[in-house]
Amino acid sequence: MRLLSNQSGMPPSSFPNSTPFLLNLSDAFSLKQDEISLHGDRVVFGYVKRQKKREFLPIQLGPYQPESFECVLFNRFVQEHPEIQYYKYSKDNLNEKFMSLVNRKQSKLPVAAIDIGTTSTKLALLDKSKNVHLIKVPTPKLRKNGKLIGDNIIELELTLGFLELMMLSYGVERTRGGIIRNNPRVRSVATEGMRRILASTLEKGDSYSRNVHQLDRLFEDYNLQVIDNKEESRLAYESLIQGAHQIFLKHFVTLDLGGGSSDFAFKTKEGEVNTFSLRRGMRFSDNQFKNGKSPFNASHIKSFKEKLIKHIAGELQPDDVGFSGLEAPVLLIGDRAELSAAVRKYCGANRYVHASEKNANPLTVAEIEEKLLSPEALDAYQELYEQTGNRFYRSLPIRLAFYQVFMTLYGINRVLIGAEGGLKMALLADVLKNGRPEYESYSILKKIWEQSNNP
Repeated sequence: MRLLSNQSGMPPSSFPNSTPFLLNLSDAFSLKQDEISLHGDRVVFGYVKRQKKREFLPIQLGPYQPESFECVLFNRFVQEHPEIQYYKYSKDNLNEKFMSLVNRKQSKLPVAAIDIGTTSTKLALLDKSKNVHLIKVPTPKLRKNGKLIGDNIIELELTLGFLELMMLSYGVERTRGGIIRNNPRVRSVATEGMRRILASTLEKGDSYSRNVHQLDRLFEDYNLQVIDNKEESRLAYESLIQGAHQIFLKHFVTLDLGGGSSDFAFKTKEGEVNTFSLRRGMRFSDNQFKNGKSPFNASHIKSFKEKLIKHIAGELQPDDVGFSGLEAPVLLIGDRAELSAAVRKYCGANRYVHASEKNANPLTVAEIEEKLLSPEALDAYQELYEQTGNRFYRSLPIRLAFYQVFMTLYGINRVLIGAEGGLKMALLADVLKNGRPEYESYSILKKIWEQSNNP
């Protein structure tokens, strides 16, 4: 039996090698016994080919007999997804506020959170050693020309099964309901992309569609929670301000730039968290750089900003956004090493822009334009992208342009970098503090039935 190792088609550094449950085997239907085992755990998902058609079927796995079997489990999935990304955040690199919570709730470890976003599905896992592991898999496009795509629903189901195996490998225990379903140590949510798909599906009201039934079963099997924009903004706010110095807290407007939406929040002088959302995110932004347009071209970035201003201002008028009680508001965005490196290079090696520093010196709108989006900086991002293949270098100028437009429209002149993590880290903290919230599984078929009986 061969372990996955480096035969996955991915660079060795992009994925953890300590994944003993991923087996490089051949065909699930070559099994001659009813049960096999993986790493002492029972697993209930398998990926097989039958009659030259890819299908997702349940396979019951039991006692481990490595010398007896060869089957395709998830090696094929990993091979077909070389863009899977893995990151590890050591406990030494996590902010004090988060670690204080972890230390108080240590008996609950490990815990995990899944975020099904528009462009990627992310698993964040806090292990027993208090390190955070992040696994990021592209979210398949579930809809085309207004219709659900059955094969891609299967692909999402397969992705969730793959992430369940990852959770097992890091010690998340299977409960009576499963690894994800009704597990008090796991929270799984879907955001803007899924909200739009569900709204479109309900509008059509086609309860006889096979694909609708397929998606309904996915929600039932994994007990997924579809959170609204307000909850998404609140969670992102709580995550971004972790570790921020108290001197800045009354000034913050947090911005979580997601795939399908951009969510921002701030705390009023009465102590309430106000939230707003824009139906424009990175997918919309990325789509503006097709047909020969490059995010590393200054004129193309300028054209993108002009288009973005029209879209954002048309959706949410600046006069409708009043940052009540905020004196000299400061935009707070999530941390990324690449962004911090760009700030050090183009704005000064000793420039402190992290909100955790009392002496932090915020970036200004002018600095974003003149330094971080200068032709020299854009050339450097392109060179780094071509050398490393890291897509964040491609998205960095797009993100910076987005921040600049947002700040200009809504009267914010300063920006600081907050805690890394956004929604996924907020979900982990939420699971540690409160466990899995009680909620009823989202049922598309039930809602269509209620809609048809209550026109």
